[in-house]
Amino acid sequence: MINNYYVYGLNIKSEIEIQEFEKVDRIENKSVVLEDEKQDIILIDINLFDTKPSEGDVVVEIDDNSFKVNEDATKERKSNINALMKGMWE
Repeated sequence: MINNYYVYGLNIKSEIEIQEFEKVDRIENKSVVLEDEKQDIILIDINLFDTKPSEGDVVVEIDDNSFKVNEDATKERKSNINALMKGMWE
């Protein structure tokens, strides 16, 4: 269930403060769709990123109008997921 839907950089103003770490749920057209731990959906113009993010990447807000992938947090998240999955299919 989606609790709230927020938009950044797409000519729609909505008040929300990006948490320190959010994950990329998917890329749609020219937008990056983030989902936070409360299952809120945050839609951000892809041009506000310094590099193109991928699904599962952890994103941080640099300032009011720019975002970046946090490589360390992304690696840690993927490592945690792999540890949870280990042995699941054996």
